[in-house]
Amino acid sequence: MAEAEPKAIDGEPTPEPPQKLTDVARKIKDNPKELYREVSGAYEAKQEREAGRPRHEKKRDD
Repeated sequence: MAEAEPKAIDGEPTPEPPQKLTDVARKIKDNPKELYREVSGAYEAKQEREAGRPRHEKKRDD
């Protein structure tokens, strides 16, 4: 079964992740902390806080 298409918190279309190494290198050079936030999930949490929605922690199966 195929996974559902991801949706942005604000309802806008979700941008495609950078596929080219040059795009990733540019993000690292421009603002490495922002790239880390995007990758770590902190970026998503910030967007949810700004949108006024509570964050639901994902349950892990240990």
